[in-house]
Amino acid sequence: MAWSRQFAQVIAEILAGARSPRQLAPLTTERVRDRIALLTQTLPPGQKPRIRRIVTSRPTAGVVEMTVVLGFGPRSRALALRLEHVPGRRPAPGLSARPARWLCTAIEVG
Repeated sequence: MAWSRQFAQVIAEILAGARSPRQLAPLTTERVRDRIALLTQTLPPGQKPRIRRIVTSRPTAGVVEMTVVLGFGPRSRALALRLEHVPGRRPAPGLSARPARWLCTAIEVG
């Protein structure tokens, strides 16, 4: 899952204040966006995060859980993410088509 490293890097940069949270709006739930807003206040600002390790698991079909170890200067933090696969939608009266996608439904930082 090559995209998992890119996704983790974007989340880390958002938490560090280097990217706008709006960049991930289509890939996150409102609850996750609210949580990211709170978490950005707890991490050291201005330090470029470095991914040290990513561990992924698939607890069930259509679900990926990621543990990301981030380096913020001399400190390390753990980031836990849950992504769920959302099926695509065909166009219907009043609704546009939507491709299948992964949606981040939970985030925690430790």
